[in-house]
Amino acid sequence: ACAQVAQSWLQLDRALPSYLWPCLLLIEEVPYCMGNSICTDPALKDPTIAPEIEVSDKIEVQLERQPGQALGLDLDFLDGKTARVVEVQAEGAVPASNLGRADWENVKAGDHIISVNGVRGDQPQFRRILAKENKLHLVLQRPVEFSVSVRKGDGLGIDMTNAAQGSNLMINSVKSKGAINDWNSVAESSAVAIKIFDRIVEVNGVRGNWETLLATMKESEELNLIISPAPIPKKQQRTISEVLVDEVATAEAIEPAVPEATNVTEEN
Repeated sequence: ACAQVAQSWLQLDRALPSYLWPCLLLIEEVPYCMGNSICTDPALKDPTIAPEIEVSDKIEVQLERQPGQALGLDLDFLDGKTARVVEVQAEGAVPASNLGRADWENVKAGDHIISVNGVRGDQPQFRRILAKENKLHLVLQRPVEFSVSVRKGDGLGIDMTNAAQGSNLMINSVKSKGAINDWNSVAESSAVAIKIFDRIVEVNGVRGNWETLLATMKESEELNLIISPAPIPKKQQRTISEVLVDEVATAEAIEPAVPEATNVTEEN
């Protein structure tokens, strides 16, 4: 189905959606460029470069580590449901596994582990499996960051929390009054509305630990925030396979749509 859909798009001389780029590798008789606008993208020059990962896409990693080998990840469990990768360490099972895959398939800082060996949403089980089991099947979501520009005015109207060594501020609540609620009321889509469990990862061009982010927020009236959205619920996830099934039916119709530990700080 992957190759069929990609070929249908190319025959229609349309720009190929990013999530179909890897499918080109399955079409041996079709050269990459064919006069299509996607050919300017570096991903077509190097098949190991991935298209942009959508927030609803999942990355799956199979690991088999040696007895006693560390996982090689610093994780935070702030949202109570997933494990967010704070840092990939220099040594361990995951960094060793990363060496054998294309860069876009690697586990990276900012990824969320949403399932471990089939267990989902149970952090005590997550911790036990990650600590004890040598064979691991990890399912991750990679958030697509988006930007928000607001003026603080009387306050942002959010509560935030952070991991002790974290590099982000996680939103615990969005109040009915404040700059963030005002933003949400005029946001073009729910995809760029700020919600609980989203993470602020950059403030006015500054990234760093949570203390740096908070200090930058306090010293400025105009804020440009980069948000790393929370993993979406399982019932709303769309895997690449599901997207492809939809596109088989629509590729030759009208232009189809692209699918779209803690310190607590209060900002009134």
